[in-house]
Amino acid sequence: MSQIKKILSLTLGANILFFVFNICLSIFKGTLSQYLAECFSFKSILSFLLLNDSPFCYHLWYLGALLYTLLIVALLRKFVKCWEKILYIITPLLLAVDLIFGKYSIVIFGYEPIPYKFLRNFLFVGIPYFTIGLYISRHQQLFSSLKKRTIILCIASVLFTATTILERFVLVSLNVNATRDHYFSSTLLALVLFILFENTAWNDRELGFLKKIGREYSLLIYIIHPITIPLIRGVLGKIGMISIYDYTAPFLVFSVSLAFSAVYYYIKNTIKARRAKSNIIN
Repeated sequence: MSQIKKILSLTLGANILFFVFNICLSIFKGTLSQYLAECFSFKSILSFLLLNDSPFCYHLWYLGALLYTLLIVALLRKFVKCWEKILYIITPLLLAVDLIFGKYSIVIFGYEPIPYKFLRNFLFVGIPYFTIGLYISRHQQLFSSLKKRTIILCIASVLFTATTILERFVLVSLNVNATRDHYFSSTLLALVLFILFENTAWNDRELGFLKKIGREYSLLIYIIHPITIPLIRGVLGKIGMISIYDYTAPFLVFSVSLAFSAVYYYIKNTIKARRAKSNIIN
């Protein structure tokens, strides 16, 4: 329940943040009335509630999907005895539907039969990937020998990254690349990364910085990164170096988002420590 409350507060906070941010941009561009009309149309609200499609920023679907997934799992745990088995059975089916009607829809049908938003949500993304993590957590002994083979997992990570890129290259080359950004290799890559970063053979000293980013900063980096994009482009444009962005965008956006997140948590933890100290003294 605490995790649900945390994600709920993050979902509300992130949507409010981007709502305010976009209002500021709309006022600057003179499109405020148009923006408000689009955000609060019946279609946008329905899409937000049913498909986790936030009207305030495209990437916030993930928080809604995560929230819905946690709520569904909590209800299943409470009312269904074999809830885990149900998740294990439906996960391959959900992933298959996502691929068939998503990334490979043009290959199979010749066109995209349904909008990608019907697939990029709690049902076809949230539940399957939650279940993969759950399975790894529940079957520690099964993966124990594999966890110790860090080199193999690293090689597999690189391999499935390469095959994901290859899938995109082939689909684009054949002019059958659908909108949905979920490849067959994506699931294999996620599985390997889940196991890799659960690897107890890597202690905090060896992997401390990466673990810190993953545990403390990753969600905030994900939330704020779209805000850093116009800021970076604006700064590079002012100094006549906008061409650099085309080649280094992922690294620049990640680095700036990481810096913002680190400063935010430093300030937050400092205030929290001072309050705790003050309460002890009082």
